[in-house]
Amino acid sequence: MPYSIDIPGFGTNEKNIKDLIVNTLVVEWPLSLKKIHHILKKRYKVSVSYQAIHKALKELSEKRIILKNKLEYSLNPEWIKNLKEFSTNLEEMYAENNSLIGKKLKEGENMQSFTFDSLANLDRFLMHQVEKFLTNDKFKDLPCYSYWKFEWWPLFISRAEYKILTKILNPARVHLAVNDNSAIAKFCANFYEKVGIKSKINIDLENEFDFVIIDDLVIQIYTPKKLINKISSAFDKIDNLDQMDMGEINKLFEEENEINVILMKNRTVANILSERVANYFKK
Repeated sequence: MPYSIDIPGFGTNEKNIKDLIVNTLVVEWPLSLKKIHHILKKRYKVSVSYQAIHKALKELSEKRIILKNKLEYSLNPEWIKNLKEFSTNLEEMYAENNSLIGKKLKEGENMQSFTFDSLANLDRFLMHQVEKFLTNDKFKDLPCYSYWKFEWWPLFISRAEYKILTKILNPARVHLAVNDNSAIAKFCANFYEKVGIKSKINIDLENEFDFVIIDDLVIQIYTPKKLINKISSAFDKIDNLDQMDMGEINKLFEEENEINVILMKNRTVANILSERVANYFKK
């Protein structure tokens, strides 16, 4: 059964106000706005106005992450339950024997929807998925096709993640099509080609979503139009990488946004989307 959940940015170096409020209510509840303001100021050394906290509380309430009873706030038990289910489900998906990839399921079974709160958190999720598929001997012959409006992973890749890419089995089966044609897109395409991944830029599939296809597993990513426009504006003004302000770009990927992801096992959809990408590599 599909479900959706907002994931706070736990573990990030720069937590936003909503993350700090959630962290506070995990330890102590219920709390008034005044008490939350006091804790954020004393415990987290955050200089923030009552108005900013009130706005954050309102947004968390609208997302049903917290509940308000008179003048006090606490975490929503239903949200906690969903978070637990999400964590359990994610753990099972990452377990090799329970992976969606290669699992014998009926058509359309195990469809799931997730909501990530930033591109950075989405990428951590996707990197783990791709790592298990690309470096696992069990799946070394399964084709992989993906399409993105923009490409950026090589900009942020760590040494450990680079080692993962060098361990890819049969990298030529991985086909990456990118809509963007900026200097960053060209840099990323060159990076991927060096590790054996087939990559093409300036490809417009006129999709409203990005996607990754691994055999019959379909991962669809829906990025807000507002965020897409911000990325486009930032990338387009860079003629060469020397002009790149990594601080500005990093802010975009850590910026809080609602990014929806759908995972499903569907051979028909997988074949259609894969073929659309594959056609550009036949030319």
